[in-house]
Amino acid sequence: MLTKQLQEISERLDYISTIPPPIGVEIITQVELCKRLGLSKPTVIRWAKKGKIPSLRIGKSIRYNWYSVIEALEKQRDKQ
Repeated sequence: MLTKQLQEISERLDYISTIPPPIGVEIITQVELCKRLGLSKPTVIRWAKKGKIPSLRIGKSIRYNWYSVIEALEKQRDKQ
């Protein structure tokens, strides 16, 4: 029975190792986001609070997925 369970676990691990990593994940700080977008910190904070750009809260820190931010801004641009 234990051998069968170990074999199943091994097969699952083999399968998981074939799954490619997620595309478009680059977690950056607020300072880095401001630099990349050429925006002030208050603007980035306001946009995040309004839901214009997605943000992640990790403890007291706020982080941003660069690709998600770009995608959100492009969608808003296309609506206009």
